[in-house]
Amino acid sequence: MHCHRQVGIALSGGADSLGLLALAKRWADAHHLDLYALIVDHRLRHGSASEASNVKALAIDFGVKAEILSWHRPCSIALHGKQRAARWARYALLADAAHRLGLNRVWVGHTREDQAETLWMRWLSGSGLWGLGGFNVKYCLFGTLFERPVLGMSHKQLRRIAVATFGASAIIDDPTNQDPTTWRGSYRALYGRGLYRHAMTGDLVRLSDCVAQWRASVERDALALSQQSLPLRQTTLNNQPFACAAWLSVEAQKLTQREFPLGFDRALSFVRRLGDDTKAGVRRGRRTIGGVLLTPCRDSLGAKAWQLTCENDPRQAVNGAEYQGDFWRRLFENSASLQIDPAFSAQQPVFTIATDSFTTTLKAIVEP
Repeated sequence: MHCHRQVGIALSGGADSLGLLALAKRWADAHHLDLYALIVDHRLRHGSASEASNVKALAIDFGVKAEILSWHRPCSIALHGKQRAARWARYALLADAAHRLGLNRVWVGHTREDQAETLWMRWLSGSGLWGLGGFNVKYCLFGTLFERPVLGMSHKQLRRIAVATFGASAIIDDPTNQDPTTWRGSYRALYGRGLYRHAMTGDLVRLSDCVAQWRASVERDALALSQQSLPLRQTTLNNQPFACAAWLSVEAQKLTQREFPLGFDRALSFVRRLGDDTKAGVRRGRRTIGGVLLTPCRDSLGAKAWQLTCENDPRQAVNGAEYQGDFWRRLFENSASLQIDPAFSAQQPVFTIATDSFTTTLKAIVEP
């Protein structure tokens, strides 16, 4: 008989995920929860299937139900897009398993080093203020709630817990983490694995906490705007430029169904220009940004407003609920832009995912 709450754990076999598994099992037993270890085999490395089987056996011996989810990746994926494709595949497979097993959340083992390293990479790559909010503790993808419960813990702490619980020989150190052809691997090759040890890292993380609070506030305002009917009033653009920029980035992505939205900085610059034109008494006609056409009009009260339409025929629309937890993610890559056609069966759920750069079919092979 299942408990009233069930939690999935993305288990790779690395030190962080094994440490999370050990902590989660202790917590689940105390709170009468069911745990499911979800092991994604991307099949990107020779021997990954054997590793996945070993991780599954380890989880079962530990008293946790476990499943292996394998990705049948297409051969046409370019090298530079392989990791991004694998990331979307991983989340889609985990989300499918959560829906199929009735899990109300999935936990992933990102640590504070991952947070600091990601902040450095975003800063060095010019992601802007929005990206410096760092990882969210909670976020939603494919209609599934994901959480990072050990984001405040260090890799060393989790590795110590994993070794004490499972032994050092059980830990899998994935060489892909050092692959210089990947985004993260290239930064590690340039700056070393210890980016988070930089003297400014503490200040950067503290700044990130403040930015994250600001970002959450902007998200709430932007989501409130998304519930209002168009057109968008000029007074709203003038009074809420941050919320309008976030809203415009996401709305443009939804209209065009492109893989990459506008981005907060680009949208904010555009919103500011619209406001400056009004203040200067400049009268402009239609404006375009990122495939979206903004046409000046009047709202029901006769006030100046803007109507948004797609410049060209949009791609096939994808219906999806709005979640504050994944609103920020849409400013980088929007999971709603992925065309997901689920064909569920009891044994083999299938997803077809299409983006600008790759198309793939995901088949979750669930071993008994």
